[in-house]
Amino acid sequence: MGMIKLDGTFDWTGVPWLWSSSFVEPNTYAWFTRSFEINTMPDSAPFAISANKSYKLYVNGDFILMGPMREEKPYFYFDALDISPLLHVGQNNIAILAHSQSGSGEKGIQSSSGLTFQGELVWKDKTLDLTNHTSWICRRSRRYSPESHKLGSALGVGYSELFDFSEDESGWHLGNFTGSRPAVAGCPPGLTLSIPLERDMPFFSGNTFEALSVTRKSDGLLADFGQEVFGFVHLSFKSQKRSRFSISYSELLTDGEVDFRKAGMDYRDQIIAPAGEFSWNSYEKRAMRYLFIDDPELEIYSIKIHEYGYPYIRKPIAKFEVEQASVLFASRPEACATSGDLSAVRAKILDVSARTIELCSDDLLNDCPWRERAQYLDPYAYFGSMQKLFGTLEPAKKFLRQFARGAGNSVPMPMCYPSPSNMTVIPDFVLTYAVALRKYLDLSGDIETVRECFKVSEETVEYYRKFEDNDGLLSDVPGWIFLDNSFELCRNGKSCGLNATYAGALSALADIADLLGHKDKSICFKNHFNSLRNSFRKVFLQENSLLDSGSCPSFTGKNHWNYHFPGDTGSRDGKSFMLRTKIIFPTAGSEDLSISFFNGCRVWLDGRAICEFRKGGGWDKSPFYNPQLLQLPDISGRHEFVLEVEHSEVDWEIFLSTHGDPGFEDTYAVKLDEFGKCLPDDPHLSWTKTHIRPYYPPKLSQVSVALASLFGMLENDEAARLLKSVLPEKHYSNYRKRTTPYFVEITEDRKKLETNILPCNTPWSMNFLCQALRKHGMEEEAEKLVLKVYGKQIELGATSWWEEWGTGSSLCHAWGSFAAEYIS
Repeated sequence: MGMIKLDGTFDWTGVPWLWSSSFVEPNTYAWFTRSFEINTMPDSAPFAISANKSYKLYVNGDFILMGPMREEKPYFYFDALDISPLLHVGQNNIAILAHSQSGSGEKGIQSSSGLTFQGELVWKDKTLDLTNHTSWICRRSRRYSPESHKLGSALGVGYSELFDFSEDESGWHLGNFTGSRPAVAGCPPGLTLSIPLERDMPFFSGNTFEALSVTRKSDGLLADFGQEVFGFVHLSFKSQKRSRFSISYSELLTDGEVDFRKAGMDYRDQIIAPAGEFSWNSYEKRAMRYLFIDDPELEIYSIKIHEYGYPYIRKPIAKFEVEQASVLFASRPEACATSGDLSAVRAKILDVSARTIELCSDDLLNDCPWRERAQYLDPYAYFGSMQKLFGTLEPAKKFLRQFARGAGNSVPMPMCYPSPSNMTVIPDFVLTYAVALRKYLDLSGDIETVRECFKVSEETVEYYRKFEDNDGLLSDVPGWIFLDNSFELCRNGKSCGLNATYAGALSALADIADLLGHKDKSICFKNHFNSLRNSFRKVFLQENSLLDSGSCPSFTGKNHWNYHFPGDTGSRDGKSFMLRTKIIFPTAGSEDLSISFFNGCRVWLDGRAICEFRKGGGWDKSPFYNPQLLQLPDISGRHEFVLEVEHSEVDWEIFLSTHGDPGFEDTYAVKLDEFGKCLPDDPHLSWTKTHIRPYYPPKLSQVSVALASLFGMLENDEAARLLKSVLPEKHYSNYRKRTTPYFVEITEDRKKLETNILPCNTPWSMNFLCQALRKHGMEEEAEKLVLKVYGKQIELGATSWWEEWGTGSSLCHAWGSFAAEYIS
């Protein structure tokens, strides 16, 4: 049964938005159907459809298509196809199940529109109209409850599903239901959703994965798919009695359990079923490796995932080796990763990179399928891998065009699109869009797409001129300066990495402007780049070193200490911790003591409360580099010093800094259930002995050197020397936190800690490091680095690449797939 995608213009003038009522209720589902009889097959049957938020199309009971692709007002995507191959002589039916997600907080959701469609059956001498909604029947679904909870996360991935088998809708996908005419629920195109966009992707497809194992436990059933999967959940089961149960999902197990609440999620659906046999197909796709059903009495017939994504075709790159590598890793992964069998590691990296891109290629190039399902500007990292593995850049082209179109008059352009309103801008992400255009052009030769996208990139880069200091360097730029998302990296004031990225954007625009024939603009961008480069070298290049920030010297001139509660106790529970120590000031005049933390903090000295802070650092403000000065009396000798530090999901620690050299002894900690409610002398507190560690800021950071080398801030010999200096055999820390990479060695060796190189904290930044190494003739070093880091991740059980070098965040994040580009 074929499905033919139609390319062409559909006139949406006067075509209404429809629903089961004139008001589109939040989190409701509605069925639409039209039956008709034909005596001969039509020559064609063009049918176009869109919805806000989504729909599933059935023809004669068969699932055909889910859409539309996500967008934001005033745009809306529609899907167009010729349904004639799906019809037959006799009675035919079209059924549509649509979902309104207004109120969910999800990207691109409007509140006033439901479903819209148009079409006809065409013979040589007649037509049958499908557009007139008065010939359709509509009815709200009762199986899907609007009481289902939101799945959560910062950006939102919509609602969960609460599905009730007590409501009989078993034949509704065949149109077997009664109802009323659809109500006109929203404005025709011309108001909020006024600009239709033809689907610029092929229709989706995918494989079906069965659970490799289903383990019956005392509290339910645990299914393991053996790898990350992303698709529609299909569950066939038998219930002996009425049951209400949850189906929860996670990418890994925590203490043997599905952690569906990780990262603020509530990642589960719920089913209500009377006694009997049922099959449930989820409406939305879910991402997971593990699935848990919390009813141990269910009899499970099958658990499957039907994937549904971009129809890539993998190139036959070392296909035999990839297959052999899969066999080897299945039997002895640790041996392959550590024995020097690099051919197997190379092949596995190619395989996992391809799989990760496949999982993240939805209607958007998602950052991850599990938590956010959002399209940031990071697909640039794996443009090269996409072309190498699949021989196409079409998803990259759509990504670039959608960002440029969606930015509209927004300056700077958004760093995530479609996106919620009032979302923080990541300056280095939006500046990198110009670099992405240049790389896409180098890989594809598609000058017309670059021409279309040039203006919005130019305006965004020009926007940041207002944050230039007198020397032309960006200073105190608002927003979340990501770079490496490392809290050990100084991003204050004049950031080395941000200014290098700014220069890279200017250089890219200069090249593109020249190719587009804008010679004057090209010269202006080049002059701006050269001026910026001169100032950059004066501020950040210090003898044989490179500062991360113009503010760095003020921090390296102090002594620092740290206490990290989860690293010390292994616990992230609680609302706060209290730290009690004896602080010893050798001489008077230690009043410059400062503290750094994430959320709130209270401080006592010798039993007297001396200050309270309600807010410290955050994702966009590294606490260590934003200290709070304590107003201490001019004292010396031994004093009791107590700190209460409020819990933070980002990290839960405290730093102490001073020009002096105090000592610490008799240090104890205690976890509290509430912040700000307890005093240090409370007799009920159960203190545990601990210690405060010295903290050493990194000597150099890989990301600053990488960006400066890649974007031309350094002479070739300087870049080569600094790049070699940030490629040590090992990286060190004296404690492990959530974001500490798995390849970092924990040590108390002061010499190792004082000379430590801060490694790339994410694959995003390692992508720049590998690009810089290649640019300066060090491709072997780039591949060696990728083999070392990704080989270890494979050894740790990765089946898709992780967001960070650890399991604390997403375990399927597309930017990690850059690695394939550097495998020979």
